[in-house]
Amino acid sequence: YASAVHCFDNNTTIDHNKLNNIALVGGEGESFFGYFGILVSGTGNTVRGNRLDNIGYSGIFSDGNTLVEKNFVSHFLYTLNDGGGVYWDNGVGVTVQDNIVVDPIGNMESIAMDHQTNVTVRVGIYFGNAIITNATVRRNTAANCDLGLWVDHTMVSHGHQIRDNVMFNNKDAQMGFSDFSNYNGPGAAYPFA
Repeated sequence: YASAVHCFDNNTTIDHNKLNNIALVGGEGESFFGYFGILVSGTGNTVRGNRLDNIGYSGIFSDGNTLVEKNFVSHFLYTLNDGGGVYWDNGVGVTVQDNIVVDPIGNMESIAMDHQTNVTVRVGIYFGNAIITNATVRRNTAANCDLGLWVDHTMVSHGHQIRDNVMFNNKDAQMGFSDFSNYNGPGAAYPFA
């Protein structure tokens, strides 16, 4: 019913696991920030070679400076909306490489019609709206999402390298950048540039 793996540690490796049918029943998982395939927080962690299919929210979520590589994530956002196959916040030196992310669901059942996000937001590789610096995102593939790769830039985010990724058949954009979180995210200060 809830997230499959919670790792709040340093220098831990989560390697070659198969995680299927995780957190698929709305209201039965965590009451705050859950329904993940893998949630990892800390420094020096590695998430490598895992296969995730049918995941309630985001496939792999990271804080810290995690290395996320060679994972296959499909059919995520089965229960919730507005997340990513590989998604992170508050990262300094995150590396996301050689992952394949495809075919999110984007469940709208429990979203109020007047909520600010009342359309599917199904992102393959997703920079969250927190403090992210010096991220390296390379050699990933994302297909059949709304957004293949999306950077939700905040005023304190900088130093990213995004290169050699393959994005195709994504509905709204293959790759994009936004400043949606500049006005209320970390470091927000007028003129919100």
